[in-house]
Amino acid sequence: MDYSDRQGRALRPVIARVEDAFAMQQLSVGFLGLSHLHPRSYMPLFHAVPGADVVAVSDANAGVLDGFTRDFPVRGYAHWQEMLDKERLDIAVLFLPHVECPEAAVACAERGI
Repeated sequence: MDYSDRQGRALRPVIARVEDAFAMQQLSVGFLGLSHLHPRSYMPLFHAVPGADVVAVSDANAGVLDGFTRDFPVRGYAHWQEMLDKERLDIAVLFLPHVECPEAAVACAERGI
């Protein structure tokens, strides 16, 4: 599969470096926020990386959350704080509204994510 960014640059070299980093261990990934368009487009990229497993997602919009968890085999949470409390994540990907990102980033750092 050919992965390219918006400028048409090939992302395969980037994915290869990430694959090398993940090859040694299984890493649990969580998405905080789903209302942006990005989370769905990131799923094939994470699935292409051995050792990376998107296990949980969160979004306050129940319709968006339900649609995503129907389409992908992940656990869903209405609040990102609850997801961070209940899941053992290695990586958190923030797709939240920008105003919420600082609080979420601090919460992730405090948990070692």
